[in-house]
Amino acid sequence: MIPRVLIAIVAALSAVPASAADGKFKLVASYQASWDAKDYKISLFWPADWPVGGDPGDYTRVEIEGKGAQKLVLDGLTGVKRGEVLSKASSSLDSPYLTLFAGPKGRSVLFIEEWAFASDPGELIAVGLDAAGVPRVLFRRNFRPLKVLREDGAVTLVGRPSFSQGFTDDFTTYDPLAVYRWRLGDADGFEKSDADSRRETEASGLPWAGPNASEDIIVYRGEKPARIVTKDEMERLQRARAKAAHKL
Repeated sequence: MIPRVLIAIVAALSAVPASAADGKFKLVASYQASWDAKDYKISLFWPADWPVGGDPGDYTRVEIEGKGAQKLVLDGLTGVKRGEVLSKASSSLDSPYLTLFAGPKGRSVLFIEEWAFASDPGELIAVGLDAAGVPRVLFRRNFRPLKVLREDGAVTLVGRPSFSQGFTDDFTTYDPLAVYRWRLGDADGFEKSDADSRRETEASGLPWAGPNASEDIIVYRGEKPARIVTKDEMERLQRARAKAAHKL
């Protein structure tokens, strides 16, 4: 059984001025957490001039502070969204906006998701504790998580670094899945695995054309499996489809 991390909600959705944020932010919620057998406070803020009763997902600042450890401040966030995937992935934190994922060997990772904009999925932030108990950012990039896995000595993320944009009908840009893995004790944080990214992309029914997304690569999804086509082939398929529709 995965050990649960004991969480106590200290203050929730009560806009209180926060001196730690120099008066520019209001403290909205604060949690006490036992994280890797150490006590930490995780605080969520939104701008001081934000209307009372605003959307709780408008948090733009997160502070993580442990006794005797340097405080980590995550600032300039576009807004923290409810974790649609991660909040269901063995989270031991009683919050719809933060996920404290219990990794192997008693090590946990805090995940924070930002809102998506157009083809930008929004940043995913992962925070872990180093050997001295200091919170460190292990991952921070545009990424929509699809699943998080607990492996032998590692935590693995599978998701989308970008969203596909449609040219027309069944033709889209090339946007492969990506796999990142953090091995316990690795100070460099999560590292990308191209081999695993290819496996996950192909398993999703999409073709593989390298690890990087591209608006110059066209994916035709009108057939299974989906395949990569040239611009000329896309236009030919579109003409054939229009001709067939005209006969109906």
